[in-house]
Amino acid sequence: MKITIQILVAAILAVPMSAFAGVSRDANGWTQITASADSRIVYVSSSTGNDSNSGLSSTTPKATIAAGDSLIRDGYPDHLLLKRGDTFTVASGGLGSWKSGRSATEPLVLSYYGTSGARPVVKIVDTFINHNGHVRNYEAFIGIEVYKSNSDPSSPDYTGVPGTEGMRFVGGGANLRVEDCRFRFLMTTIENYDVGIYTDVEFRRNIVLDAWMQNSFTTGAEIQGLYVSGTNGYLIEENFFDHNGWSEVVANAGANEFNHNIYVQYDNQAGGIMRGNILAEASAHGLQARSGGQVDRNLFVLNAVGLNVGGVDNPTDPNVLTYPNFAHNNVVLNGRLMSTINSDYPRTSAIWGIEENEFVPGASIDGNIVANRIDNGSNSAYDGMEYMNFGSNISYKWDSTLDTTNPAWPHPDDDLGDYNASIGGANSTAAYLTSQRNRALGTLPWSLTAYAAINYIRAGFLLAPITGVYSYPGDGGGTGGGGNLLTYGDFEPNQATVLQDMPTTYTLGSGATNVWFARVGTVGGQTTAYQTSGSDHYVTVGGSPNTNGCMQVITWPGAGNHQVQYSYRGTGSYVKIYGGNSGNTIDEYDGVNTLTLLATINNPTNASWTTNTQTVNLTGSYTYLVVQLRAGDFNNVSFAGTTAATPLSFGDFEPNQATVLQDMPTVYTVGSGVTHMWFGRVGAAGGQTTAYQTSGSNHYVTVGGSGNTNGCMQVIPWPGSGSHQVQFLYRGTGSYVKIYGANSGNTIDEYDGANTLTLLATINNPANASWTTNTQTVNLTGSYSYLVVQLRAGDFDNVTLSP
Repeated sequence: MKITIQILVAAILAVPMSAFAGVSRDANGWTQITASADSRIVYVSSSTGNDSNSGLSSTTPKATIAAGDSLIRDGYPDHLLLKRGDTFTVASGGLGSWKSGRSATEPLVLSYYGTSGARPVVKIVDTFINHNGHVRNYEAFIGIEVYKSNSDPSSPDYTGVPGTEGMRFVGGGANLRVEDCRFRFLMTTIENYDVGIYTDVEFRRNIVLDAWMQNSFTTGAEIQGLYVSGTNGYLIEENFFDHNGWSEVVANAGANEFNHNIYVQYDNQAGGIMRGNILAEASAHGLQARSGGQVDRNLFVLNAVGLNVGGVDNPTDPNVLTYPNFAHNNVVLNGRLMSTINSDYPRTSAIWGIEENEFVPGASIDGNIVANRIDNGSNSAYDGMEYMNFGSNISYKWDSTLDTTNPAWPHPDDDLGDYNASIGGANSTAAYLTSQRNRALGTLPWSLTAYAAINYIRAGFLLAPITGVYSYPGDGGGTGGGGNLLTYGDFEPNQATVLQDMPTTYTLGSGATNVWFARVGTVGGQTTAYQTSGSDHYVTVGGSPNTNGCMQVITWPGAGNHQVQYSYRGTGSYVKIYGGNSGNTIDEYDGVNTLTLLATINNPTNASWTTNTQTVNLTGSYTYLVVQLRAGDFNNVSFAGTTAATPLSFGDFEPNQATVLQDMPTVYTVGSGVTHMWFGRVGAAGGQTTAYQTSGSNHYVTVGGSGNTNGCMQVIPWPGSGSHQVQFLYRGTGSYVKIYGANSGNTIDEYDGANTLTLLATINNPANASWTTNTQTVNLTGSYSYLVVQLRAGDFDNVTLSP
């Protein structure tokens, strides 16, 4: 018998999507861990505990971590839980090399308990965890804060000692997980030792701050936020790193070229994933990806160098050189010098956006933005272009040899301060970074993801929004698409002030965006009021004289389909949507304006609250969108991009993505190879032919006939049971698509199609000589670790699978 303990309060569903067999993630991306019947759950509280207590219930907790740990057994799936809001001080050495869990399905857990309060804080002297050359398997650290207070110049504990490897995983082991933790003034190291190696490492949704080392300014002393070396399989996802590798308040602890927020050494194995991270104010690099990998949808700000692909030497694993390495859809902003005093060794004058070198050549660099450096140095937006597979990237106000501009770009000069203002905060990059530093335990709203900020910057350059990996609160229905573009849409009580009194003539660009405007009170026959009635919080918009009603001005979300949703009641109510540019005006009384009407939504008469959801297709290009509510009661107004997350990546077979069609091994074992990658028997072998094709603007794959039973396939993490949409372009006779559920260890033979998968759906395509779109909804049942999508017998392009 097993019982499920919800380690994370934010976790609601238990849909197994993790590469860790038996460990699940909910729809919002939070980890769920299942405790076995023989797991020992140990509770520790510095505020209510006593070491004479049993420690085996939340009402009888131990007082110290050492006492609690004495009950934890090596090789068992035990859980050591610290009370939220408490602070614990541990002696030098902390928990030492600690212990191992039983298996990937039954890890050893250090986490928290309680339903409110901040992460439990563990104050350390030097180290908290130090594997110190030992092999430790199946450990999970979730939702704690480790704080080296004696290295914090603002703490009364400060002794002038520098940061150390406070979390020192140096040894080896399988299935190491660190999630939703906060680390301050210390370094996390994950590094092999002797014959030991770490496999399947996940470092997710952590906050890593302020590691520094004395003598870094003069001798190049080294410290990182995260250092990864000699690992096989690593996911670094949706973390926030800020100000690691240096200190401007400690003497001789300034920035140098050796210290970074994330340092991934060149001796890791191929296929690491680094996505959705926010990397700010590093000593030098935001991210060093020396072993290549997938550098995907990360946000970089105020670093000397945003990121690199490749390092100072050849990768130790030769598979790195044949792996489809890429840096896609990253945003690099506000490059700065390591030091404005001088650029002498151990510093350089590098202000680089994205760098690649001869040690990992041919990586796809596509869809990135490098913009608006703030210092003047070597100023290279894309350094080492001769080694890149260079796609469609933007350089703006960074590199005189590569910069471009476009008068149609709505707001290319905006930074994260502007984004922060657009979500209701101060117009300050520092304020945005502060909100990230203080992100609460178990929370990751859409507005604080890298993806949301990236989409704001991309909109300034007229680029389509990207999607997130999971569902996020406030993202407009959990799609991970354009996000909920209208803020304060629900008119909650603490948001009453958003209903601001509109000036007689409102000029676009002169007032705040993301704020509701109206003529408040009764003026000239117009009445707009903020209302409360029990649990209802809404606005009442006056009748026909109130021609401008209640309006919100938001940043132009781009052309295309967008969803408008709101609750309303009343007679003759309607919504109008306009496009506008800076300088366009709206008169509050008679409705005269210089905007362009894009859509009108007329609401049927309804005496009770009713929801209206409509998709509007926006055309053209503007700086702002104006949404106006007219004549009635309105509540819960949202305006969101309808782009759904697409678990299949590289679905459109674009030219710079040709390398994703990898040669399939004779027997492919699910879980042993990378996900999000197209496999096939490339060329002709055993009667099978799969080829990447280019024909003019067409970029697609041709999959051989009946002999090619496994065709071209992609393995992705299980997206969960339920309805999903499969869409693709195809042409040919007898072509079809098969969809399977799979778990780690399942196999697929490339020649005869024998496999140990579970067939979930088959889509048979009618014969078509020309390109045709097939869109079908498939209902996935069961629970698996992976989904396998196979293309068979024909030409295929633009393959997507969406929630």
